[in-house]
Amino acid sequence: MSDLAVWGEHVAPYSGDSATVDGFRDLANTAVGALLSNAVNENRVMAVQKSLDLEMELRLSLNLFLSTPPTAKRVAIVQGGFSAEFRKDLFGAAAGLGVRLVILDHDGHWSQDREDLREFFLPIDMTVDAGLAMRIVGAVRGLELAMDGITTFADQYLPATAEAAVLLGLPGEPKDAFNKCVDKYLFRNDTGCARTISTSTEARTLSADIVYPQILKPVSGAGSADVYIALDAHEMLSVSSRMFASGIAAVLVEPYVGGPEVDVNVVLQAGHVIFCEVNDDFPKSAECSTYHGPSTFQETLNVLPSRLPVEEQDLLRAEAHAALQRLGFASGIFHVEARVRNSRMRYEQDPYSGILDLRREAVSAHAIQAPAEVYLIEVNARPPGLQWSTATMLAYGVDFQALQLLIACNDTVSVRTMSTPFRVPGYPLEHWSAFFLPVVRGGEYWGGDLFKLLEQRRPYLSQHIFEPAFFFRNGDQIKDPTSGRQMFLGSCLIKDASRQQLLAIEKKIRKELTAYAQQSILSAGSRP
Repeated sequence: MSDLAVWGEHVAPYSGDSATVDGFRDLANTAVGALLSNAVNENRVMAVQKSLDLEMELRLSLNLFLSTPPTAKRVAIVQGGFSAEFRKDLFGAAAGLGVRLVILDHDGHWSQDREDLREFFLPIDMTVDAGLAMRIVGAVRGLELAMDGITTFADQYLPATAEAAVLLGLPGEPKDAFNKCVDKYLFRNDTGCARTISTSTEARTLSADIVYPQILKPVSGAGSADVYIALDAHEMLSVSSRMFASGIAAVLVEPYVGGPEVDVNVVLQAGHVIFCEVNDDFPKSAECSTYHGPSTFQETLNVLPSRLPVEEQDLLRAEAHAALQRLGFASGIFHVEARVRNSRMRYEQDPYSGILDLRREAVSAHAIQAPAEVYLIEVNARPPGLQWSTATMLAYGVDFQALQLLIACNDTVSVRTMSTPFRVPGYPLEHWSAFFLPVVRGGEYWGGDLFKLLEQRRPYLSQHIFEPAFFFRNGDQIKDPTSGRQMFLGSCLIKDASRQQLLAIEKKIRKELTAYAQQSILSAGSRP
């Protein structure tokens, strides 16, 4: 498959005879894309053509025509990301939309040398302090070129970027709204059920005054790093002491809430939800009594679409929307984490296959059930992480990276157009999972890329894997997961037409990769 479209280039409709050599050449010159089939005979070619026509009709459900010609945009990105590979979807989206990128990051950042990916690089001091917004403004103004928008994909830079947008006269959302999302205590403060501790003395005092279990996590942090559960006062003192020792200044303490956990990804425009999807965030190792590895709240598996009842998903969408309005947001992409209390579903392990999944809870016909309630864990005022964003793009056809750029420019027409999912009753077309391989122990890594090893040894499993990313190289030192911030060895996406089959494949992949990882992390001085 090849993308032949060039942004801003006029494409005339084809009206010739593609059966001739010249006609086919003219057709290729007017095409926006091409696909080469490996069908071996004419009957197979016709079957592939019929299937492809249906797929194109279902997937190209958005309005491809604009009433006015698009104009080139320039958007500043605060923080360029970990690597070009990590940001490849963003750069691809920018090229396809005619958006020229200006990246602001520290001097020596990898994108400083990648003129092929961005228009300008502006080196600045990226320290998160009271002067960051003005440093951003000074760098952008120093460019002396018109800017259409400014945005960031990193939590810690959201408030400063919002402040800079106001000072530069660019579209944006209120800084106070971002502050409430970045500071977990400010977000939780409205509920009155969370407290903060900054010293071991405060932890000791609080430990005797709360009902367990409790969740402990940094007041400011990203992802699920350094999130722990304390089942009693002894565990709370032990965990909080370890967190303070690792350099965490303030710890949020809040009650643990049971029920299925979900991610709700929302595209908001002018106060209205124009796209929303719910996916299931499977139980963490700290919640699984059968798990024998490190006990953490790091992600293990996300599956979309969600298996929760429609009415519970509708409730989640409504509560997420209401929370965004309360925070003061009108437009943007949001990654909302929540749990459903009193859900009609719960996670159970199948006694025969050993597969863990949501299953309807058995309830007596005469039992009175409490209504389902949504408990919001946190609101992330930016697109979900790379794995989740890619899964949503492949499952629904909605590209969060592209939308973030368009929202930054306040291009409302394009935002609404590109928020249109595939035209499929009961979409998406397949079930997808974001798979994470956790660090099993600390040591020296000597296993190579485990996804490539899986492809060599178990090709029937690797054919279900997409976008694999392995994060370590031979010789790298891996910290023990109990030492503080948890880490993944790698991640990937897994696809299948059936959710049950998807989970069966995931179970086999996890078993294989975990075994490889156990053999690949060696103690110091044990290099093979």
